[in-house]
Amino acid sequence: MESIVRLLGELEITSVLIEGGAMINWAALHSGIVDKVFLYYAPKILAGAGSVPFATASGLPGMNDAAHVKSIRLHRFGEDFAVEGYLRDPYRD
Repeated sequence: MESIVRLLGELEITSVLIEGGAMINWAALHSGIVDKVFLYYAPKILAGAGSVPFATASGLPGMNDAAHVKSIRLHRFGEDFAVEGYLRDPYRD
């Protein structure tokens, strides 16, 4: 994933939307390339074997290990809503 991001930077592409399932989400988070998240929610609850987690991995097992979203903004779309926020400042470093 890092080589793709490096190539995009060489092409002066500074923003990429990653829309994927649990494995893609985890790969992006784990690689450290995620600055901003935009998480959509609907007022529905799934549970059991048919439910799909946001990210599939064992790398963030507890609340102390969780990725912390900062500078949160909420957006409403009828009954649905989205949480927009940053995992890290993209202009730092």
